Amino acid sequence: MNSATLVLCVVMGVVSGLPQFGQRQQLQDQQPQSFQGKQSFQPQQFQGQQSFQPQQFQGQQSFAPVQYLDEQPHTYIPILSKSEVRRPDGTFDLKYQSADGQDFAEKAVVQRSQDNTGDVLVKSGHYAYTAPDGTPIAVSYIADEFGFRATGSHIPVAPAATA
Repeated sequence: MNSATLVLCVVMGVVSGLPQFGQRQQLQDQQPQSFQGKQSFQPQQFQGQQSFQPQQFQGQQSFAPVQYLDEQPHTYIPILSKSEVRRPDGTFDLKYQSADGQDFAEKAVVQRSQDNTGDVLVKSGHYAYTAPDGTPIAVSYIADEFGFRATGSHIPVAPAATA
């Protein structure tokens, strides 16, 4: 390393430290303040009447489509029907249907296990929609102590086992 480079490094180090030294010096010049007397907190009472009035919806509700930078605009699809019944024992009945033909229903019931050792929650239901290529998709299913089993015309069926 030549002497010019060494001098440049020393000068840069001193220059970069000057602002820090100046701030440190200002902090050292300040005298610490000590607290005299008791410190107490007095909560302030609200003066005047405080009330909250929920606003009721007036008129027709409308939704603007959501648009992402890399996608086509999305449109709002109205829900035609919705039904939810939930019970304290964990059983329920759910049904939804939208204007674009999507359909969903699920039911859960408590049943005695097949080996009679306890209760199991058995869910069964179906859902249907139209695939992007126009193919109608419909799936029926059951979920119980033996697992999840779905059926539908688009779901492949495993060949029968041979002995």
